[in-house]
Amino acid sequence: MKIVLYIFFSISICFGQFSFHGLNTWTQSSVISLAGGGLLLDFENDFKNPATLKISKRKVRFSSISYPVDITAQSMIANGNFVGHSLGFKASRVNYGVFEGRNTDNELTENYSAGDITFEFAYANSKFSKQIHWGITGGVFLSRLEEFKASAIMLSPGIIINTKILTLGMMLKNFSKVVKQYGAVKEKTPSYFIGSISRDLSFIPLKVEIDHFYLINGNHRYSVFSGIYEFDKNLFFKVGTSTNRLDQTINSSFFRNIFSDFGIGLIYKIEDIVIDVNSYSYGTGGLVFAIGMSVYY
Repeated sequence: MKIVLYIFFSISICFGQFSFHGLNTWTQSSVISLAGGGLLLDFENDFKNPATLKISKRKVRFSSISYPVDITAQSMIANGNFVGHSLGFKASRVNYGVFEGRNTDNELTENYSAGDITFEFAYANSKFSKQIHWGITGGVFLSRLEEFKASAIMLSPGIIINTKILTLGMMLKNFSKVVKQYGAVKEKTPSYFIGSISRDLSFIPLKVEIDHFYLINGNHRYSVFSGIYEFDKNLFFKVGTSTNRLDQTINSSFFRNIFSDFGIGLIYKIEDIVIDVNSYSYGTGGLVFAIGMSVYY
């Protein structure tokens, strides 16, 4: 059980936080195959960097993710334009399952559940002939463990700079204010500074990206490498990995170590409908599966 819990909390990319580990849990299907990166890849992004909302097509998107030990996540995203302004909304939910309740004498009591719900609103606009996009996301995070509850208010500003050679991005993720927490020990939310670089390769239909994550209120940092390859206008291939794989390598088979911290996915377009299937492999043998569907309007 300890190994299984380590898998999930490592995927959540939040160390030392109890009430707010779900803030960074992956709830959108496409991010699974990109190993948590791809903040500037505008194809089916969930405005992780809110500035990408300005170049994202109008759509409604649904995602479902299956983690180990029956942990599941779902999300719904909608975005569009209004009088030149780009707006977005995201609602997500993580269900950690139903647990067997026991009292201090180890006697069976009522079963209990745990879960997180997040609501986010985003706004984006452009400056200097669309060379610079900027955006901001605000929302509320609600967590529940049995009868205990925790909550926080979040703010995530971001900017994208387009150049002739590449695209640069920067953002503060989950700059938050704790409203309520589970215990008496004061906790901080896991806030990240993220720098991103992406580029379209001229010799093949491939877009690559590097994202570097720095935990502001901790000592954790890592980089994610991701890309999207276009087979044709209707079929795309996605892949991602990160430097976290160095911490996930175990004394196991060479094949398993090669595919630790490795995401892979396919996207298929059918007119105004986009379906994507994704998976992510963790070093200790944990597998994450996700499926998503977008409808353009």
